[in-house]
This record gives sequence, structure tokens and C-alpha cells, in this order.
Amino acid sequence: MFKAILKSSAETVLADYRKRRQMSDKLQPPQSNLALSEEQMNRIGYQLLSLKRVKDAIAVFIQNTVDFPDAFNTWDSLAEGYMISGEKASAIKYYKKSLQLNPDNTNAVEKLKELGG
Repeated sequence: MFKAILKSSAETVLADYRKRRQMSDKLQPPQSNLALSEEQMNRIGYQLLSLKRVKDAIAVFIQNTVDFPDAFNTWDSLAEGYMISGEKASAIKYYKKSLQLNPDNTNAVEKLKELGG
């Protein structure tokens, strides 16, 4: 997925990813799970951030929150993407969501202090 995003955009690749997963889910018996793990998706997002592909990283992090809505780390990563992009209100919102899911998330506490949230 990472290589495909580099050649195109996260939105394009993620649309195809969702379509392929949906098609796989309809097969009887179900084919091998095409979904990436929370950790795999997060790694891709951070690789994109390191390459300054912030918009693509945010799209990946958003997909990760859709796939794993109860995982505090997905929201923490999305918040970081928004913080890097300068979207303070969104960063605060998602750090708060992460903290709600895991009150022991010290990273979210520190980032919220930095952001004034």
C-alpha cells in the first residue's frame, strides 16, 4: 500500500483498498482477510509523515480510525497528523478522543497542554 500511495495518492489507493475488502467480504467462503492491521496502517501513516506527505498520512490515519474506532492509538496518530498540518482544532479534538479511550495516554495529555486544549 505504501508504494502504491507514493505513486498515486492515499485517497485513490484507500478507495481501491475499501472496494477490494468489500468484494472479499462478499465471497463465500471469505477469502483471506485483505485488511491491514492497526499497526501496519499506522506505520504507513508515519512513513508518509516522514516524507512530508501529510495529507496522505492523514487519509491513512482516518482509515485506521474507521477500521479500529476503539483503539486509542489510531486517534492519537490522527491528532498528530492534524497537529503537523497546522489544524489545531482537529488535533485537539482527536487527542481528546484518544484520551477518552485511554486516560493513561500521557502523549495526548502532553500534546493537549502544548496545543492549549
